[in-house]
Amino acid sequence: MMSRLIFGWIIFCTLAPARADETPTEIECEFGPAPIETFESGRDLILMLPEEATAELLSEGRYYAPPGMLPAPFCPGLIQALVIFDLPRSRVMRLLSETQHQSEYLHHADEMHPVLRSEEESIVHYELKILFTRVRYRLHYRFLPAESRIWWQLNSEYDNDLEAVRGYWNFYSLETTDPGSAEEVGGGESGEGARTLAIYGTRVNVGTALPQRMQDSITRKKMKQSIQETREWINAQQGA
Repeated sequence: MMSRLIFGWIIFCTLAPARADETPTEIECEFGPAPIETFESGRDLILMLPEEATAELLSEGRYYAPPGMLPAPFCPGLIQALVIFDLPRSRVMRLLSETQHQSEYLHHADEMHPVLRSEEESIVHYELKILFTRVRYRLHYRFLPAESRIWWQLNSEYDNDLEAVRGYWNFYSLETTDPGSAEEVGGGESGEGARTLAIYGTRVNVGTALPQRMQDSITRKKMKQSIQETREWINAQQGA
């Protein structure tokens, strides 16, 4: 079944060239309950970026970071992005923690629904069809409001069709319209800024049959689609 899954991904995705000897390694990522990055605010994070990255982030509302640019946990092959949401940090995190709404904005799967949900965690079941193969997997999300963070991995108690998946969101209050100015924007909750800057990171391993460079190319393409869908949905909740 895995060979048909791989064939389907190659057909439907634009892939970067890969060497035959690039085999994926087992994911050993230092994801856990401790904070990954430490910034006082989104403004501090933006000020550490190169000028070109800052311009694209402020213009487009997202920036897909090259490897090594952003602070990160140890996780070989981790792919990262920066995203600006037009809502306060606590509300963005609350909306993304409501995993029962994922089907409203994520369209990479034919079916997705929570099988467990609480204030601290959620397990979501996903199914998608690629050619003649039905792919099933479950992600276990952890919600850490005190750290302004969400992180996830495959649910180890389920027989997943993917080898490994890891990911996280880190949220920072964005208090200024222009990171180079001192102008503050109101509208946040409990002193928060009116907007949120988030770091998104993900790492996917479909198995040893697909070269790692191909896997990373597929992951990056799917990440861009998911981030765009997520950002549009979150921003549309301003009047909700």
